[in-house]
Amino acid sequence: MEYDDENRNYPVMFAFDYLKRQYYRAIEIAGGVPILLPNIENLELIDQMIRIVNGLLVSGGGDIDPSFFGQKFLPESQKIRKQRDLFEISLVRKAREKRIPILGICRGHQLINVAFGGTLYQDLSLIDRGVLQYAPTYDHSNQGRFDYKKKHWVEIKEKTKLFSIIKHKKIEVNTSHHQVIKDLAPGFVVSALAEDKIIEGIENEKDDYLIGIQWHPEVEIEDRISEAIFKSLVEAANVRVEL
Repeated sequence: MEYDDENRNYPVMFAFDYLKRQYYRAIEIAGGVPILLPNIENLELIDQMIRIVNGLLVSGGGDIDPSFFGQKFLPESQKIRKQRDLFEISLVRKAREKRIPILGICRGHQLINVAFGGTLYQDLSLIDRGVLQYAPTYDHSNQGRFDYKKKHWVEIKEKTKLFSIIKHKKIEVNTSHHQVIKDLAPGFVVSALAEDKIIEGIENEKDDYLIGIQWHPEVEIEDRISEAIFKSLVEAANVRVEL
Protein backbone atom coordinates (compact mmCIF):
# COMPACT_ATOMS: atom_id res chain seq x y z
CA MET A 1 0.00 0.00 0.00
CA GLU A 2 1.06 3.58 -0.60
CA TYR A 3 2.74 5.31 2.34
CA ASP A 4 1.31 8.77 2.76
CA ASP A 5 3.08 12.09 3.25
CA GLU A 6 3.67 12.85 6.92
CA ASN A 7 3.12 16.56 6.24
CA ARG A 8 -0.55 16.17 5.30
CA ASN A 9 -3.17 18.07 7.30
CA TYR A 10 -6.43 16.62 6.02
CA PRO A 11 -8.34 14.60 7.07
CA VAL A 12 -5.84 14.08 9.87
CA MET A 13 -2.32 15.32 10.43
CA PHE A 14 -0.93 11.81 10.91
CA ALA A 15 0.63 9.69 8.17
CA PHE A 16 -1.38 6.69 7.04
CA ASP A 17 -1.37 3.90 4.46
CA TYR A 18 -3.93 3.90 1.67
CA LEU A 19 -4.91 1.90 -1.39
CA LYS A 20 -7.33 2.71 -4.17
CA ARG A 21 -10.46 0.61 -3.99
CA GLN A 22 -10.15 -0.93 -7.46
CA TYR A 23 -7.40 -3.28 -6.33
CA TYR A 24 -9.31 -5.10 -3.65
CA ARG A 25 -12.57 -4.92 -5.59
CA ALA A 26 -10.83 -6.74 -8.43
CA ILE A 27 -9.79 -9.52 -6.04
CA GLU A 28 -13.30 -9.71 -4.62
CA ILE A 29 -14.90 -9.90 -8.08
CA ALA A 30 -12.42 -12.62 -9.05
CA GLY A 31 -13.63 -14.75 -6.13
CA GLY A 32 -10.91 -14.02 -3.59
CA VAL A 33 -11.01 -12.54 -0.10
CA PRO A 34 -9.00 -9.28 -0.08
CA ILE A 35 -6.86 -8.54 2.97
CA LEU A 36 -4.89 -5.28 3.11
CA LEU A 37 -1.38 -5.52 4.57
CA PRO A 38 -0.01 -2.34 6.21
CA ASN A 39 3.54 -1.10 5.76
CA ILE A 40 5.22 -2.27 8.95
CA GLU A 41 8.65 -1.20 10.20
CA ASN A 42 9.45 -4.39 12.12
CA LEU A 43 10.25 -6.65 9.17
CA GLU A 44 10.55 -9.67 11.47
CA LEU A 45 6.74 -9.64 11.66
CA ILE A 46 6.43 -10.46 7.95
CA ASP A 47 6.72 -14.19 8.73
CA GLN A 48 3.57 -13.96 10.83
CA MET A 49 1.83 -11.63 8.38
CA ILE A 50 2.07 -13.94 5.38
CA ARG A 51 0.59 -16.85 7.32
CA ILE A 52 -2.82 -15.30 6.75
CA VAL A 53 -2.52 -14.96 2.95
CA ASN A 54 -2.37 -17.47 0.11
CA GLY A 55 -1.73 -14.99 -2.69
CA LEU A 56 -0.05 -11.59 -2.91
CA LEU A 57 -0.93 -8.57 -5.05
CA VAL A 58 1.73 -5.83 -5.08
CA SER A 59 0.06 -2.59 -6.13
CA GLY A 60 1.13 0.53 -8.00
CA GLY A 61 2.35 3.72 -6.39
CA GLY A 62 5.41 5.98 -6.17
CA ASP A 63 8.94 5.32 -7.39
CA ILE A 64 11.35 2.87 -5.80
CA ASP A 65 14.41 4.26 -4.03
CA PRO A 66 17.24 3.84 -6.59
CA SER A 67 19.66 2.73 -3.87
CA PHE A 68 17.86 -0.64 -3.97
CA PHE A 69 19.08 -1.20 -7.53
CA GLY A 70 22.54 0.32 -7.23
CA GLN A 71 21.88 3.79 -8.62
CA LYS A 72 22.16 7.30 -7.26
CA PHE A 73 19.05 9.39 -6.84
CA LEU A 74 18.18 11.48 -9.90
CA PRO A 75 15.68 14.37 -9.97
CA GLU A 76 13.44 12.34 -12.30
CA SER A 77 12.49 9.98 -9.45
CA GLN A 78 9.23 10.89 -7.68
CA LYS A 79 7.35 10.17 -4.46
CA ILE A 80 9.97 7.85 -2.95
CA ARG A 81 8.99 6.12 0.31
CA LYS A 82 11.94 4.03 1.45
CA GLN A 83 9.97 2.47 4.30
CA ARG A 84 7.45 1.07 1.83
CA ASP A 85 10.27 -0.21 -0.39
CA LEU A 86 11.94 -2.00 2.52
CA PHE A 87 8.68 -3.62 3.54
CA GLU A 88 7.53 -4.72 0.09
CA ILE A 89 10.92 -6.03 -1.03
CA SER A 90 11.13 -8.10 2.14
CA LEU A 91 7.52 -9.19 1.73
CA VAL A 92 7.86 -10.49 -1.84
CA ARG A 93 11.12 -12.27 -1.04
CA LYS A 94 9.57 -14.03 1.92
CA ALA A 95 6.38 -14.83 -0.03
CA ARG A 96 8.45 -16.40 -2.78
CA GLU A 97 10.27 -18.55 -0.23
CA LYS A 98 6.87 -19.78 0.94
CA ARG A 99 5.76 -20.39 -2.69
CA ILE A 100 2.93 -17.87 -2.38
CA PRO A 101 1.62 -16.72 -5.80
CA ILE A 102 2.64 -13.10 -6.50
CA LEU A 103 1.22 -10.61 -8.98
CA GLY A 104 2.82 -7.16 -9.32
CA ILE A 105 1.06 -4.25 -11.05
CA CYS A 106 2.92 -1.17 -12.36
CA ARG A 107 5.19 -0.24 -9.42
CA GLY A 108 4.64 -3.80 -8.15
CA HIS A 109 5.93 -5.15 -11.47
CA GLN A 110 9.05 -2.99 -11.13
CA LEU A 111 9.48 -3.86 -7.46
CA ILE A 112 9.49 -7.60 -8.21
CA ASN A 113 12.28 -7.03 -10.69
CA VAL A 114 14.29 -4.97 -8.19
CA ALA A 115 13.64 -7.37 -5.28
CA PHE A 116 15.27 -10.22 -7.18
CA GLY A 117 18.27 -8.39 -8.61
CA GLY A 118 17.03 -6.32 -11.56
CA THR A 119 17.35 -2.60 -12.26
CA LEU A 120 15.18 0.27 -13.54
CA TYR A 121 15.47 3.40 -15.59
CA GLN A 122 14.48 6.20 -13.25
CA ASP A 123 12.71 7.90 -16.15
CA LEU A 124 11.87 7.06 -19.76
CA SER A 125 13.89 10.08 -20.86
CA LEU A 126 17.06 8.45 -19.54
CA ILE A 127 16.98 5.52 -21.96
CA ASP A 128 20.04 5.68 -24.21
CA ARG A 129 19.18 4.87 -27.81
CA GLY A 130 22.85 4.20 -28.58
CA VAL A 131 23.17 1.59 -25.83
CA LEU A 132 19.85 -0.21 -26.29
CA GLN A 133 19.36 0.31 -30.03
CA TYR A 134 15.90 1.66 -29.32
CA ALA A 135 14.14 4.44 -27.51
CA PRO A 136 10.47 4.84 -26.57
CA THR A 137 8.47 6.03 -29.54
CA TYR A 138 5.70 7.47 -27.39
CA ASP A 139 5.13 8.74 -23.87
CA HIS A 140 4.07 5.93 -21.51
CA SER A 141 3.23 8.36 -18.73
CA ASN A 142 -0.19 9.93 -18.27
CA GLN A 143 1.13 13.44 -17.59
CA GLY A 144 -0.20 13.65 -14.06
CA ARG A 145 -3.66 12.33 -14.95
CA PHE A 146 -5.20 9.22 -13.41
CA ASP A 147 -8.04 8.44 -15.79
CA TYR A 148 -6.01 5.68 -17.51
CA LYS A 149 -7.44 6.62 -20.90
CA LYS A 150 -4.09 6.65 -22.68
CA LYS A 151 -3.44 3.25 -24.29
CA HIS A 152 -1.00 1.35 -26.47
CA TRP A 153 -0.54 -2.16 -27.83
CA VAL A 154 1.42 -4.91 -26.10
CA GLU A 155 2.71 -8.17 -27.54
CA ILE A 156 2.27 -11.18 -25.24
CA LYS A 157 5.02 -13.76 -25.62
CA GLU A 158 3.81 -17.27 -26.40
CA LYS A 159 4.79 -20.16 -24.11
CA THR A 160 4.65 -17.89 -21.06
CA LYS A 161 2.38 -18.07 -18.03
CA LEU A 162 0.93 -14.69 -18.99
CA PHE A 163 -0.01 -15.95 -22.44
CA SER A 164 -1.73 -18.99 -20.92
CA ILE A 165 -3.83 -16.54 -18.86
CA ILE A 166 -4.61 -13.92 -21.51
CA LYS A 167 -4.72 -16.23 -24.55
CA HIS A 168 -4.00 -13.39 -26.96
CA LYS A 169 -0.81 -12.49 -28.81
CA LYS A 170 -1.57 -8.78 -28.82
CA ILE A 171 -3.71 -6.66 -26.50
CA GLU A 172 -4.36 -2.97 -25.93
CA VAL A 173 -3.48 -1.77 -22.42
CA ASN A 174 -3.65 1.46 -20.47
CA THR A 175 -0.44 3.23 -19.52
CA SER A 176 0.53 5.50 -16.63
CA HIS A 177 4.21 5.19 -15.71
CA HIS A 178 7.50 6.98 -16.27
CA GLN A 179 9.91 4.33 -14.94
CA VAL A 180 10.63 1.07 -16.74
CA ILE A 181 12.69 -2.06 -16.31
CA LYS A 182 16.31 -1.77 -17.45
CA ASP A 183 18.12 -5.01 -16.54
CA LEU A 184 15.95 -8.06 -16.00
CA ALA A 185 16.36 -9.90 -12.69
CA PRO A 186 18.26 -13.21 -12.96
CA GLY A 187 15.95 -16.12 -13.75
CA PHE A 188 13.17 -13.92 -15.11
CA VAL A 189 11.91 -13.73 -18.69
CA VAL A 190 10.03 -11.05 -20.58
CA SER A 191 6.40 -12.05 -21.09
CA ALA A 192 5.10 -8.83 -22.68
CA LEU A 193 6.61 -6.02 -24.75
CA ALA A 194 5.21 -2.70 -25.89
CA GLU A 195 5.59 -1.91 -29.58
CA ASP A 196 8.57 0.32 -28.75
CA LYS A 197 10.21 -2.57 -26.83
CA ILE A 198 9.50 -1.29 -23.31
CA ILE A 199 9.15 -4.32 -21.00
CA GLU A 200 5.49 -4.64 -19.99
CA GLY A 201 5.48 -8.11 -18.42
CA ILE A 202 7.91 -10.39 -16.59
CA GLU A 203 7.73 -13.77 -14.90
CA ASN A 204 9.98 -16.43 -13.44
CA GLU A 205 9.76 -19.76 -15.21
CA LYS A 206 10.84 -21.72 -12.12
CA ASP A 207 8.00 -20.37 -9.97
CA ASP A 208 4.42 -21.55 -10.21
CA TYR A 209 3.14 -17.97 -10.19
CA LEU A 210 5.46 -14.95 -10.02
CA ILE A 211 4.25 -12.35 -12.53
CA GLY A 212 4.64 -8.63 -13.07
CA ILE A 213 2.70 -6.45 -15.51
CA GLN A 214 3.23 -2.76 -16.18
CA TRP A 215 -0.36 -1.73 -16.95
CA HIS A 216 -3.39 -1.38 -14.63
CA PRO A 217 -6.01 -4.14 -15.14
CA GLU A 218 -7.74 -3.23 -11.86
CA VAL A 219 -9.27 -0.09 -13.40
CA GLU A 220 -10.82 -2.16 -16.21
CA ILE A 221 -12.04 -5.16 -14.26
CA GLU A 222 -15.14 -5.44 -16.47
CA ASP A 223 -12.80 -6.30 -19.34
CA ARG A 224 -12.48 -10.06 -19.93
CA ILE A 225 -8.68 -10.00 -20.08
CA SER A 226 -8.37 -7.94 -16.90
CA GLU A 227 -10.77 -10.28 -15.12
CA ALA A 228 -8.76 -13.30 -16.29
CA ILE A 229 -5.59 -11.86 -14.75
CA PHE A 230 -7.12 -11.50 -11.29
CA LYS A 231 -8.89 -14.83 -11.52
CA SER A 232 -5.56 -16.48 -12.30
CA LEU A 233 -4.09 -15.09 -9.07
CA VAL A 234 -7.08 -16.23 -7.01
CA GLU A 235 -6.98 -19.68 -8.62
CA ALA A 236 -3.26 -20.01 -7.93
CA ALA A 237 -3.89 -19.04 -4.30
CA ASN A 238 -6.65 -21.66 -4.05
CA VAL A 239 -4.32 -24.33 -5.44
CA ARG A 240 -1.82 -23.48 -2.73
CA VAL A 241 -4.52 -23.93 -0.07
CA GLU A 242 -5.33 -27.37 -1.41
CA LEU A 243 -1.70 -28.57 -1.40
